[in-house]
Amino acid sequence: MQEGNQIPKQDRNRPLRRFTWADRYILASYLANETSNAVRLVEDNAYRCRLVNGVLHWSNLEMSTLVSQLCTSVGAHYQSFKDGQHMTNRYYRKSAALHESLLTDPSLTEEENDLNSGKSIDDFDVDLDLTDTANGPSVSDAELVRQHLPLLKLALQCLGDLAKDYSEYEKLNADLFLRFGNELKDFEGVDKWNLNDFGGGKASSNENMLELGFKF
Repeated sequence: MQEGNQIPKQDRNRPLRRFTWADRYILASYLANETSNAVRLVEDNAYRCRLVNGVLHWSNLEMSTLVSQLCTSVGAHYQSFKDGQHMTNRYYRKSAALHESLLTDPSLTEEENDLNSGKSIDDFDVDLDLTDTANGPSVSDAELVRQHLPLLKLALQCLGDLAKDYSEYEKLNADLFLRFGNELKDFEGVDKWNLNDFGGGKASSNENMLELGFKF
């Protein structure tokens, strides 16, 4: 069984996409503690990436993962504030909702509803150049599921609880394993997920956090 439901190594073999100037600005905003600005920008970038390249494109898989990692990292940032628990839980839930939306219906995510005007949830208007990602391989539905199912688990572990009623996750789990049983044979189902031993930003892996030891 895949230890900890980590993203399988074979799913990481595609070349990492080159950081665009927009990615750099997003991460620079985060590092400058402009967390709300960073989240607005990354959500807008992810939405436009879907419009340009389609849902099942490698760059969209990378972007959706970046959105969730940024939300989780922002949640951890608020964890250090005395009165930051509400914002912490908000961002952990936001990360979980992204994964759940993609696993339920890859063509629609929570941010897309917020961004269908071409602006972010706070009407922050930016013009992003996505031509760097316009060409490249597509990914399969199964690969998307293999990427986001373990990240959903990690987001809920950070939260320390389910974000919705268990029956909803049970149905999602049943649907995924019915459709992608062979591809998920090394993955634990929702019923095996351990949430009680985590919470407070802690999870069984740090793959849902921003990796800041990179070079642009």
